[in-house]
Amino acid sequence: GRSGWSRSAGPRLRLQRAQKTTPVQGRQPLPAHRPLHAR
Repeated sequence: GRSGWSRSAGPRLRLQRAQKTTPVQGRQPLPAHRPLHAR
């Protein structure tokens, strides 16, 4: 159970973290998303 979860969550969390970081960095420079969030 623990070994299976860690094995499945390990690579999945890493991929999710990398994918989440990519859109976050690309959204920061985006001027269209900035006003929407500021509003």
